[in-house]
Parts: sequence; C-alpha cells; structure tokens
Amino acid sequence: MFISEKKSKNLRTFFYLICSFTYLFLISCANPFETRQVETPDQGSDNYILPTLPGELLDNIIIAFDTKDFILYAKSFRDTLASDFYFYYVGDIANAPFLGHWTITNELSHFSLLTKNYNDVDLQFGSFVPEFLGDSVNVRVPYEMTLANESKEDRFNGEALFKMKYSQFAYLEIVGWEDFQTAETSGDSTWTFLRTLYF
Repeated sequence: MFISEKKSKNLRTFFYLICSFTYLFLISCANPFETRQVETPDQGSDNYILPTLPGELLDNIIIAFDTKDFILYAKSFRDTLASDFYFYYVGDIANAPFLGHWTITNELSHFSLLTKNYNDVDLQFGSFVPEFLGDSVNVRVPYEMTLANESKEDRFNGEALFKMKYSQFAYLEIVGWEDFQTAETSGDSTWTFLRTLYF
C-alpha cells in the first residue's frame, strides 16, 4: 500500500510539473497558433538602383565603392548559393597567375579590404556600347580607380569585360568579369594587380 501511495504522489508531482511547464510555455509567447504578418524584404541599401540596364549596374558598383556599401556591392553579383552558377574572374595576362581561382568570396573580401584600408575609393567607368545576347549582356568598358589615404594616392586603370545576365526578376547581375591591360597601362596598374594586393 505504501508503494502505491508513493507512486500516486510521484505521478501527481509529475503531472503538476508538466502542466506548469506547458502553462509557462503558452504564456511566454504570443499566440502560437496565430499567423504572423509577412515582413517586407530588407532592401539592404538605400543607394540601390534596380539595374535593368548595364549602366545602372555599373552605377551601383561606383556608388558601392563611393559609400563603402558592402550590401550594394554584393547585390551586383549573381548569388552563387541561390543558383547553379559560379562567378568567374579572369585577370589580365601579367597578373592572373598570382590570383589562382578567384571566387565571389574573394571578390567580396577584396571590396571589404579596399574600403577599410583607404579613406576614398573613386571608381570611374568610361563610355561603352553594350552587346545584348538574349538574357545576357556583354559590356567592355575602360575603368579608372583612385585610392587615397592621408599619406598617398594610387591609381589603377585598364579595361573590364563584364558578362551580365538578367535574373528571373528581370534585373541585371554580374556573372563574369575579365580584366585587360590597355596600351596606356602596365601590369602593375590594373585592377587584377590591385586584387593581388588585397584579397
């Protein structure tokens, strides 16, 4: 008889504990059966221009460097994790061997290091004529980047060939990037050379 009373007391204690935890759980959160309101997606940057044209995508890159806006820069590239695509970068012929396999992670790290190590990053693109090919656009464009600190100023220039593709939402993203020396540039003044210093 003593054992069954003890069992009964233990069961009652166990039952009270379960009820107490359930009660605490239910009052500690909002109605668990209520459907929450959908939140508007975070645009990530007030500077973002929805790039439906190649010039708008290049403007986003210029603004990203000017304002040191990492999110804006990252949004200019096709999301490798959300698609079956892999970003590719081909450096100029003199410096490409020093980069190895350049990935989107390297590219975003490069942006972060440049914007952290220089007070001013001024990027300019020259004029270009886009080549539209179905859902993609090729843009070959001259560039000049000026990096400035209190102590020094460095200039890098060359020519970039951007391979852009339209996303499923009809805006452009960069999927490929090639860098070239021009007649006026040497191997130590291209963006590829700059990438070998900051990645």
